[in-house]
Amino acid sequence: MTASPENVAVTPRKAPGRKWYLLAGLLALAGLLGAGFALWQTITTIDDDLQRADFPGQTEFVLAEPGTYTIFVEYPAGTGLDPAVGALAVEVISSQGDSLDLNNPNGTFTYTLGGRTGEAVLVFDVEEAGPVLMIGDYPGESGPGVTLAVSQGLGGRLFAGIGAVILIPLVTWMAAAAIVVVTFLRRRTARSTTPRV
Repeated sequence: MTASPENVAVTPRKAPGRKWYLLAGLLALAGLLGAGFALWQTITTIDDDLQRADFPGQTEFVLAEPGTYTIFVEYPAGTGLDPAVGALAVEVISSQGDSLDLNNPNGTFTYTLGGRTGEAVLVFDVEEAGPVLMIGDYPGESGPGVTLAVSQGLGGRLFAGIGAVILIPLVTWMAAAAIVVVTFLRRRTARSTTPRV
């Protein structure tokens, strides 16, 4: 026994509420806030990791981990580096009293933080964590004062931070767009299947 078409009950499909649009908007906003937080955290972390000192003179830096460290020369943002600073002779002495090899960095790396621009000038390796003594002087002559900064893995942290700033809003906006599209299509389908009297 079969039912005739006129006796078949059609159950209207319930349309999703407009609250899903609100959820999509909140998700997009969360992406912007997350990107802003990631940017702030990246800048703060990088600035805190930089150990600075003024030269000519000598300063002890405490290195938390073994590995490769970069020496940056800093100067006010928007200005150029004084060419005379190139005559500054730098030496790094390990906690064992050994003079460490200083090499040129692979490529160019520059940052600008808090009104300061830093330019990578030298790199050195340490086999164990601990203090090192950095000496900077102008041999046989006087020269301008300069700020040198030391950091490990600055480039990697910077690129990771930039990646987070890009990916967080990208992922959340794609999710928000998907919610909007799916909600719109389901609401339209629900309206088209609603029986008319």
